[in-house]
Amino acid sequence: RDLMNANTDGIGEKLVSIKKELNEILSSIESETADFNAVKNISDEVARNISEVKYLLNYINTAYQKDASRFDMNEAKVSVEKADNNVKINQSRQIALLGSFDHNELPASKIKEDFSKLLKEVEEDNKLLSGFKKKIDKNSNDEQRARTQLVKLQVVLNEIEVKVNEYHLPAIAASYREDLKKGRGKVARIKELLEEIPLNIEELNKVLDESIDYIYTFYNNVNNIVGMAIMVENAIVFGNKYRSTYPEVDRDLSNAEFSYINGEYTKALTMAISCMETLFPNTANEKILENK
Repeated sequence: RDLMNANTDGIGEKLVSIKKELNEILSSIESETADFNAVKNISDEVARNISEVKYLLNYINTAYQKDASRFDMNEAKVSVEKADNNVKINQSRQIALLGSFDHNELPASKIKEDFSKLLKEVEEDNKLLSGFKKKIDKNSNDEQRARTQLVKLQVVLNEIEVKVNEYHLPAIAASYREDLKKGRGKVARIKELLEEIPLNIEELNKVLDESIDYIYTFYNNVNNIVGMAIMVENAIVFGNKYRSTYPEVDRDLSNAEFSYINGEYTKALTMAISCMETLFPNTANEKILENK
């Protein structure tokens, strides 16, 4: 009207104000359009999380029916029941929000806000149930590991016993019998823990790891001793043919035999090899092996 009447007073200020209002409207439209486009993505994410929650609920409930007492899962019961109730409510909320969105009953910004809130709640249930599943899987895997390792440890102990009995080492019996008894005791303790209800996974893992370390160390020590004792025997057998010819060989081998009988296998081997090296410098080991 001012322009029609050729009244230019304040026109500049009014145009600036109008432009500002138009920019604000444009910004609101752009924001609403962005929210409109975002609703679909958030809705899909809600659907994905709800589907994951359903899977987790089924997984946990199946495990609960099977192993609740064995793995002491009662602590999860209340939380799982709550999540189970939530999933029904959240599905209804998702359907209602999609209906409002499809019929333009609410602004896209409001739909997006409500969907974002719903997504956060569903993600919390997902995270909680994922934690329970992880614990269930760990318990199951730890139990299976313990059962597998138990069999291996029994085989190792039997192998140790057979090996020592086969070679009749003169000075291993006392300490060996005690170590073997201790190893058997550790295996028996693992069996006891595997039969406990509920299963004490933390204690089982602790005892299992200690047993693995002890028994395999024992196994390696016995192997080393047996291997060294065999080397001493081979060296002495090889050197026996030179006893009558070289008095010093007879003396050194006799000392090696004495150390061998006393269980000083490292000392015996060093003495026997040194003795043979006086006869066969740099080739004593090869000669002994050839003679074997």
